[in-house]
Amino acid sequence: MDITTTSLVESVEKTELHRMEVDRLIEELHHDELSIRINAARSLRWVGSDLVIPPLVGALRDAEEGVRFQALRALREITGKDLGETYEDWAPLASDSAPPPP
Repeated sequence: MDITTTSLVESVEKTELHRMEVDRLIEELHHDELSIRINAARSLRWVGSDLVIPPLVGALRDAEEGVRFQALRALREITGKDLGETYEDWAPLASDSAPPPP
């Protein structure tokens, strides 16, 4: 394998690992433990991809204020917008495929 092929393989592997980590964080938005949901919303802020917008919008319906706060913070940073503080304010940005919160 030459250097170019090796670099490409490493890049693909990093992308796949990144996607797996993002998927895990999205799943953790629905975890029973509050601190895990808060940390997941906080961590998704750093992904900076439209991929995480629907799950973060869904997290705005979480019963716990800490989760909603972190989800809102992430949405504002990722989109560069401030549409309000409620799920209803952000729902137009979410797809119908977003899973419901716990």
